Amino acid sequence: MEGKVELSKLMKKGKGTLIAGIVVLLMALSSLGIGYFTLNQESEPDLFSTITKADQYGKIDVEGVTLPFAESDDEKVYFVWDEDRMYLANISEEAFKSLRDIYDYTYNEDMDFPGTVTIKGSSVSIPSDLKKLAIEYYNKWFAEDGKKLTTANFNTVFGSFYLDTHTSPAKDNFTITLMVAVVLGFCGICLIITYLNNRRSSKKSLAVFEGNMERLEKELNDSQTSSYKKYKLFLTENYIVTYAGGLKVVSYEDIVWLYPKEVTYRGVTTRTIYVVTNDSKMHTVLTMSLNKKTREETDEIYQAVLIKLPKDALAGYTNENRLKVKELYTKKEK
Repeated sequence: MEGKVELSKLMKKGKGTLIAGIVVLLMALSSLGIGYFTLNQESEPDLFSTITKADQYGKIDVEGVTLPFAESDDEKVYFVWDEDRMYLANISEEAFKSLRDIYDYTYNEDMDFPGTVTIKGSSVSIPSDLKKLAIEYYNKWFAEDGKKLTTANFNTVFGSFYLDTHTSPAKDNFTITLMVAVVLGFCGICLIITYLNNRRSSKKSLAVFEGNMERLEKELNDSQTSSYKKYKLFLTENYIVTYAGGLKVVSYEDIVWLYPKEVTYRGVTTRTIYVVTNDSKMHTVLTMSLNKKTREETDEIYQAVLIKLPKDALAGYTNENRLKVKELYTKKEK
């Protein structure tokens, strides 16, 4: 074994999880800050009459607005117009509040013109079903002298796009940024919670050695102790000591069941060796993806633990062993 093994240093090895959690949380906060800044630095929209493609950010200086002619869920589509032409606009409730005076003016000629109101949003291609509804509404209320709106002349009057005030590049980017921040924040919190749980588990595992840590350290540094650095594992004369995901110490005397389990996912087989102790708790000795070398190494570790077990301990995963352990715990609970 290379160098002296110190428990204090093994305890600190899990701090990488804490540092990673804090870094990821800071990334989440940074993402939120960048997203908020971007939201408040929205670019100037183009006049909607100049829009030539979908997802462009545009604006209409509204002088008139009708009742909605198409509705679904929380979306309502209106005819609006500026000093030059008519447009179709999917207007949110929030945006429509700013148009209330213009709406009233549109249906009340005795009112004074309240002034134009600018609405902003992204351009969306007009689907055929919306176009059909628009044609019916237009021909009922706006067509004059037999000049009916048809699918043939529709684009000449309204263009190929409607304005959607629910969306904008800044809002869309902020939504994506917010989703990233939430995911990063969740991952960061999970990492920190994992560290705290591992830390608590480590302290609990070492509680039995309180005031006598030297005894455990002596075993760790004994020439007969097997060290498996790749697996963050020590097998001493009396204990399994693992520092993968927190420092844990399991006495061979407390083990009632030892078994390996293999899981294959997308062609990759992973082997985990578990021990169940007489307090009904399950402990992970190691987890490793298998190849020829790691299979031999994990076989060696399994056999090394097996020969240390009490004579009445169970080995191998079988339904019979599972039921025996279950029966053992049932008797203890009684």
